[in-house]
Amino acid sequence: MRVALGSPIEKAPNKSRQVYDGLLRLIMVGELSGGSVLAESQLAEHFGCSQATVRDALMRLQEDGLVQRAGYRGTLVCQVTEHEARAMADIRLKIELEGLGSSIARVQPANIRELRALIAAMVKAARAGDAYALRTSDAAFHLYLFRLSTMPALEPVLKRCLMYSQRAKMMETDAREETLLEIVRRHDAIVDALASGSKADVEAVLEHHVLTVPNPFEAIRQPRSEIR
Repeated sequence: MRVALGSPIEKAPNKSRQVYDGLLRLIMVGELSGGSVLAESQLAEHFGCSQATVRDALMRLQEDGLVQRAGYRGTLVCQVTEHEARAMADIRLKIELEGLGSSIARVQPANIRELRALIAAMVKAARAGDAYALRTSDAAFHLYLFRLSTMPALEPVLKRCLMYSQRAKMMETDAREETLLEIVRRHDAIVDALASGSKADVEAVLEHHVLTVPNPFEAIRQPRSEIR
């Protein structure tokens, strides 16, 4: 199956990064759906680069959990499933809560300002109807917060969980401004809780944020505080 990739891409100094970024966007917004075959020769022609450059980009996407090398079948875009979405949400929450345990005491006013700047970038993307740019700032927000914990070994795992849940959301998210702004507003409560310095408040807000975020499988799970 030949995949529609749109208009050819202009050449850039870092071709591997360009191929990676281009394919990442197509996968995240659902233009390359689960099961799509990515042929190295076709991609090399489209991006105007060597197959070795394409292979390098595909390896990075495999590290992200977005594609799977399938031997003679080539490289396939990974499917998004409810089972994995549930597991990813659980892992993501555990990692982010663990990070908060060691980072909340390190939060300074400059960190709060940086997080609010990332929210402002989300607002700008939402008003432009750019769900992908919003996703990029959303990931930057959560990774910035986690990096305060100085637990670098877990960051790649968190990044993969974020990509999976965001990809699932973007497949079904209404890109209207009011819908995207509602997603953005969920982050204000996290920063407000951080500014208050209350660990319990931050954990409660973050748990609600992660476990009730809209996705194509409905809410994955109710927060523990709401379970009867």
